[in-house]
Amino acid sequence: MDYALLFSLWGEVQRPVSTNLWHFWGHFSSVDKSRFTHMLLCLLFCWWNLFLALGEGVELVKASTVLLLEGDTGKETTSSVDVLVLVP
Repeated sequence: MDYALLFSLWGEVQRPVSTNLWHFWGHFSSVDKSRFTHMLLCLLFCWWNLFLALGEGVELVKASTVLLLEGDTGKETTSSVDVLVLVP
């Protein structure tokens, strides 16, 4: 599994798990239970993989600016996006 790709695409990993859980818990009444359970399992799986990778000597690097493309216009804009990348 390519950990760098997994965590660079998932920007939500930078927030604490409790913040994510409280955010989704607030919307629990509008989300069916199977989707909520699936989201919770995905969060736990990603955090488990993160801890396993860190135990193998992999370092976390925070990239603070990412180049983003703006729609179909082709204009390139930079946006301050925080992502975590795992570096072996």
